[in-house]
Amino acid sequence: MTTQQRGGFDLRRINHTLLTCATSNPFRYSSKRRVDKHPDAWQLLLEVILTTLSVGLSWQPKPPDAAGSISPHSAPMAERSESILGMDPGRSYREMKVLIAGASGFLGTHLVERLASAGARLHLVSRSPSPAGLPGCWYQQDLSDSRGTEELIRRVEPELVFHLTSESRGGTELDNVLPTFRNDLACAVNCLVAASRVRCRRMIITGSLEEPDMRSSLQSPGLISLTPYAVAKRATRIYAELFAAAYGLPLVTVIPFMTYGPRQKPFKIVPYTILTLLAGGQPGLSSGKRLVDWIYVDDVIDCFVAAGTIPSIEGMTFEVGSSELVSIASVVNLIASLIPGSKEILFGAEPDRGHDRVSNITPAVQYFGWRPRTPLRKGLEATIDWYRRHHR
Repeated sequence: MTTQQRGGFDLRRINHTLLTCATSNPFRYSSKRRVDKHPDAWQLLLEVILTTLSVGLSWQPKPPDAAGSISPHSAPMAERSESILGMDPGRSYREMKVLIAGASGFLGTHLVERLASAGARLHLVSRSPSPAGLPGCWYQQDLSDSRGTEELIRRVEPELVFHLTSESRGGTELDNVLPTFRNDLACAVNCLVAASRVRCRRMIITGSLEEPDMRSSLQSPGLISLTPYAVAKRATRIYAELFAAAYGLPLVTVIPFMTYGPRQKPFKIVPYTILTLLAGGQPGLSSGKRLVDWIYVDDVIDCFVAAGTIPSIEGMTFEVGSSELVSIASVVNLIASLIPGSKEILFGAEPDRGHDRVSNITPAVQYFGWRPRTPLRKGLEATIDWYRRHHR
């Protein structure tokens, strides 16, 4: 976790008590992790759940020390390889049985490519039919079906699970409530249950920058910033804490900030702006005043790769961003400047939503040796080039 205190309980104490069997092998599962094996564990677990539910979305832990704030200097795009604590993905993932839920999505396809090149034995799950060219064993499965999900994961018996399934629609519309409940929360809980039953060595879940932030002084939390998607992601995190504490599921959370890059869904702000301008149209956006922490997809995948194998990080959360805030208006105007003949952006056509939140990448730097390596302009150039070549 990025903070060691939540409300009234001490996360270090809880982790130490409930995970006393931690060994040099980060993936070893032991019945000693069961919550009923320690005399104080049930009391601690009850404290976790009641405190989390009682403070809910208004929980505010202590802000990080000033020394914990990092403003990295991004290097030019480079070959993704062994910069993370000297880790060689080829050795770490070779022959590892990995299940990726949401494999046909934006993050999923990029992660599939990276782990396939590292020699992992991939089992890929999606609601959609298999896209052409993806390696590995493909399973078309709706993860909101609890029985089907458990049968699939029992059959595969993965060593490592990446849960990337998401509805990823951030609007406040009532029509988004049930899809986000089903495709974010229900799918995640079903995977947590199934992964616990097969005792997988580690599960990676994803958070969202749209969740109510419990740390940043830049945020003004309020109901206006809440969306069905944000609430579903926050609820998933609460369930994840329960599964780690009560059932000994080795969990790591990765929170990508405003990720952009090739193959993103067209309704997202960067591809929408690019595709509209390439077609000669005029993008209609919000006021553009929101400050956002932008991060290129290759940098995000670097962190996911590390989160899957770095030892002794169970129970931790890693935020993945640039630790720099740039307004939406600045980004879309930069996109327009990179596409000759672009029409002027129409600001104010859509309502503003979301809140300003900057990533705390200190844990990723300390545990992974990770820093973002793709400058914003360079990442946008690569993204524009991909959409120009693939959407004619």
